[in-house]
Amino acid sequence: MSVMVRKVKGTKGFTLIEGLFAVLILSFGLIGLVSIFTEMNRNSVNTALTLSASHLVSQTLEDYLAVKAQQGYGAISVGQSSNDIVLNNQTYTIETDVYYVESGDLSTPSVSDTGYKMVEVSANWNVGGPQQVSQSTIFTNY
Repeated sequence: MSVMVRKVKGTKGFTLIEGLFAVLILSFGLIGLVSIFTEMNRNSVNTALTLSASHLVSQTLEDYLAVKAQQGYGAISVGQSSNDIVLNNQTYTIETDVYYVESGDLSTPSVSDTGYKMVEVSANWNVGGPQQVSQSTIFTNY
């Protein structure tokens, strides 16, 4: 007994191979979208960490400005300091370097008080590799 399969004219639909091929193409597209969302999330986290570090550095410089305003130029001690701050479950190392600079160019370090102090502050953290945000300013005795 033989069974004959006839194709009916005007039959609509997909074959199994066509359906599998469509699923394969869609899966590649979805994999691409997932990788894009993963990268976007990683960039968002890095941006948030950098923003937090920038705020910590700015706050540290503002603290120095307040010391100068309340106690004067002499209250800003020359030297280096470092402390760890935990913010949003991330540890930042805040490093501060205060030193005298030459009055002629304000970038060359000086061994004596010229009336100008450079204050450099950096925030360091490690997520996906070492990261850093730095700012500096100059305080005067005038």
